Amino acid sequence: MAGTLNLIVESNLKLINASLTAAVVFGRGQWAARQVRKWIRIFQKENRLPTNVYGTWNASVMEDEDFSAAIQNWLRERGKYVQARDVIDFFGTPAAARFSSLIDTPPSIRTAQRWMQWMGYTWMKERRGQFADGHEQDDVKDYRMNFYVPEWTKLERRMRSWDSEGKEVPPTLNEGERIVVVWFHDESTFYAHDRRLTRWVHENETAGIYKKGEGVSLMVADFISADYGWLRSRPVLTSATSNAPVGSATEAESSKENPYVLMSTHGNIGFWLSINWLCIDVASGLEYMHAHNMVHGDLKALNVLVSSDGIARLSDFDFSVMSEASGLMFTASSNSRSGSIRWVAPEMLAEDAPIRTKESDVYALGMTMLEIFTGSVPYPECERDFNVMKKVERGTLPNPPTEHLGTNQRGDVVWELMLSCWSRTLDERPSAGCVVEVLTSQMGLS
Repeated sequence: MAGTLNLIVESNLKLINASLTAAVVFGRGQWAARQVRKWIRIFQKENRLPTNVYGTWNASVMEDEDFSAAIQNWLRERGKYVQARDVIDFFGTPAAARFSSLIDTPPSIRTAQRWMQWMGYTWMKERRGQFADGHEQDDVKDYRMNFYVPEWTKLERRMRSWDSEGKEVPPTLNEGERIVVVWFHDESTFYAHDRRLTRWVHENETAGIYKKGEGVSLMVADFISADYGWLRSRPVLTSATSNAPVGSATEAESSKENPYVLMSTHGNIGFWLSINWLCIDVASGLEYMHAHNMVHGDLKALNVLVSSDGIARLSDFDFSVMSEASGLMFTASSNSRSGSIRWVAPEMLAEDAPIRTKESDVYALGMTMLEIFTGSVPYPECERDFNVMKKVERGTLPNPPTEHLGTNQRGDVVWELMLSCWSRTLDERPSAGCVVEVLTSQMGLS
C-alpha cells in the first residue's frame, strides 16, 4: 500500500498503474493490486488502515468438525496403511471443495502429520493380539494360577539351579526322588508378508489376532532345557534311511538330528500331491513324540508344515505335554484341553476331561489324514463348531471320502484305518507306529 502511494507521488502514475507496478515489485499479481486499491479507497473515505492479521490465528482448521470428519472418513477408505500423504490427496477430491473457505491450498507434509496426530493417529508398531488377548483369557489365567504355578513350585525344589558364578547347585532330594528336568518349547515363525509393521495406528484400533498362514512362511520350532541345551537325537554311526553311514566321532556328533526344526513354503499341507507319504510323515512324527513320552494335543493339518523337499513335519506344540511316565515337565502356553473341536477326541469333551493322551492324539491323526486326503476340514458341512460337537457326542463320524480315496483296495484299507483311529474304545485305537506300518504297506497297492 505504501509502495503504491509512493509511486503515485514520485512518478505521477495513476492508481491502477501504480498498484500493478508495486505488485510486480513485491512479486505479487493482479489480485494483490486490486486489494491495495481497495485499502487505499477505504483509507481515503474512512481514514482507516487495514489490520495485519499475520500471527493472530489461534485455532486450527481441524477444529471444524465437518472438515475433520471428512478427512477421517477419507482415511478410513484408504485401508489399514494410511499415511500423511493421504491427507494431502484428500484436497484433490470433490469432498474437499466445500471446505475451500477454510483452507485454499493443501497442507504441507509436516502439517498433515500434525493433523494425523490431532485425529488420534500415532506412528508406532501395530499392537499384537497375542499379548493383548491370549494370555489374559479367564481360562488361561485360571490354569496358570491354579495349576501351572502350584505344579511348578512343587517341582522346583527338585530342579537343578546355578549360582551367580554359574556353578551348579544340586537339588536336595528325598529318598526315591529323581531330578526334574524342564524342557521348554521355543517356536518362531517368519512370514514373507511380515512388513510395514510400523504404521499410523488410530487410538481406537484394538489389537488384532495375529493370523497364521499369511504368505510364504518359515517356522523354526525346538525344545530347549537349561540342563542339556537344545534337544537332539543320539549320535548314529549307521542309518537305515537315506543318510550316509557316519564313520568318525566328529561325524557322529554332526549327525545328531533335531526333529523340531521345521520349514514350510506355504504354512500347511494342502498343496502337496504326495498324499500317502504326507500321512506317513505325520504319523511318523507322532510316533516319534509318543516314543519319547510326549503328547502333541493339537494335531491338525494347519499344524503340519512341509519342507522344501516335500517332507511333512509336526509343529505348534502349544498344547504338548510330557507323559507322567517320563518324569519330566513341559511348559505349555495354552491350557485349553479341547484344542480344536473338529479334531478333538470325544472323551476330551467331557466336563471332567482327563489329560490329553496318546489315544486322543491318534484320534486327531485320523482326522488329519482325512483332511489331507480331502483338502477340507473334518465335518465341512457344519459351519459352526457347536454343531460339530453335537455330532461327535452322538458318535456321528465323517462321511467316507470315496471320491478322494477311490473304490480300490488301498482306499478301503485307508478308510478302515481312519475308522479304527476314531474308535470310541480307546484300547481299540491303533498306535501311531501301527498307522505308519499300515500306510507304508499300502504304498504298493492300487
